[in-house]
Amino acid sequence: MGGVSRPAVERRRSPRYLCSHVVEIRRGGQVAAALLEDLCLEGAGVAVETWVETGEAMELVAPGLQARARVCYCRPRENDFVVGIHFDEDFRWRPDQWRPDHLFLPPSA
Repeated sequence: MGGVSRPAVERRRSPRYLCSHVVEIRRGGQVAAALLEDLCLEGAGVAVETWVETGEAMELVAPGLQARARVCYCRPRENDFVVGIHFDEDFRWRPDQWRPDHLFLPPSA
């Protein structure tokens, strides 16, 4: 193990906003709380308590927001899992229509 870790490659086409907002994740008839950690026009990153399969369909729900998406990846962290989702083609997040709590656009590298 050891060695130098490389930064993740950014695959998003639009700017990634950081945020912190409690949302619901609906998948397979189940509803669970999640923490929305970042957001862009095409997708989002959420923290969840249980593993989610790549390719699985889900819905991200909060007051004023309802977005269908597919799971791109699920990675374990120390106490949870980070899940990257890509919104379905019929939905794009628009900051002027819905804004999560603590929205921040970090400077580009």
